[in-house]
Amino acid sequence: MKRRVAVTGLGIISPCGNQIDDFSLNLTAGKSGVRRISLANSSLLSVKIAAEVDFDPHDYFMKKQVSRLDRVNQFALAAASQAWK
Repeated sequence: MKRRVAVTGLGIISPCGNQIDDFSLNLTAGKSGVRRISLANSSLLSVKIAAEVDFDPHDYFMKKQVSRLDRVNQFALAAASQAWK
């Protein structure tokens, strides 16, 4: 028995882009999301590159909500919000 699935919305928060259009363009252009670490002090780390996500939670949440959600949950809810829209 085959099951059918309908995709009704897409959302993404990633190092390659935080909108579906940006993400798709960057992937097809071969742009990498990996670069020198800039969001944290990497002087004590042996690795100096990472796939960091440029993300401002205030674009999606009120100040009070930002302090209550960890970064991973912010990504998930922001992507879900994009998919919903």
